[in-house]
Amino acid sequence: MSAIPESRMLLALPEWQVQVLWGVLVFVALAMFTVLLGRVVRSFRARRIVRCPVTLAEAEVTLQLDPDTGAATGVVSCSLLDPPHDVTCSQSCLHPPAEAHPRSRA
Repeated sequence: MSAIPESRMLLALPEWQVQVLWGVLVFVALAMFTVLLGRVVRSFRARRIVRCPVTLAEAEVTLQLDPDTGAATGVVSCSLLDPPHDVTCSQSCLHPPAEAHPRSRA
């Protein structure tokens, strides 16, 4: 009878089962990493419906957000463009014109 190495003493599994278990472990770790990375990337994006100041049409946009302030810093996609992810416009929807303030009565 051959001696079982100490590292395998608790499980004493055949070599092929150990390889399968390692493969499953690596697969699960990669899947969890992919899910977490996707959540982090999406947490810095927001979808909004805005009126395009150039075409005056409503557009659904995905905005890139600043991680520190949460302010919109760029347009990732726009429903008015074809393809939507090819954002080549001036991104004027990020900086709409200031509304006129009512005059104060003196």
